[in-house]
Amino acid sequence: MSAEFRVNRGAELAGNQIIDWTLAIGAQSLSMRDAPRSLHWDYGNPVTLTLRFAKDSPMVALPDAEQRTLATDGKTLTWRFADPWSLLSFIARHRIADPGERADNAAQLLRFDFPLGSAAPDLTPAPRPCAAAAARAAGARPPWVGHIVARPA
Repeated sequence: MSAEFRVNRGAELAGNQIIDWTLAIGAQSLSMRDAPRSLHWDYGNPVTLTLRFAKDSPMVALPDAEQRTLATDGKTLTWRFADPWSLLSFIARHRIADPGERADNAAQLLRFDFPLGSAAPDLTPAPRPCAAAAARAAGARPPWVGHIVARPA
């Protein structure tokens, strides 16, 4: 599969606060700073998506009890799927309808939601929703943080 990150920056909400995106499949990984390439998934390989906030970001990620695959320490968010069919579980859990026209129907639009709070120590974190999503095609999209395209290799 291949991945693209942040292809619709104009529709992002606080996307400039996330300094790195990394998709790992088994021992392979692809970061937003890497040259595009495909990752190979085999039955049983775990799939992990990690987002990292900039160290001076005024925002922190908050835990979300409704997402068992999501862990956060406030500055890093990690979605980990370790079941035998992890890639399919990952896509099924985050897939949304792609409202854009696309010639390549193999690509999947994925959305990653997580709550945000204030990083200021003197303020009580006021949760507000934030979302991250994935798409290859540009176009009118809801205000999500980023983009990933999952495509079978």
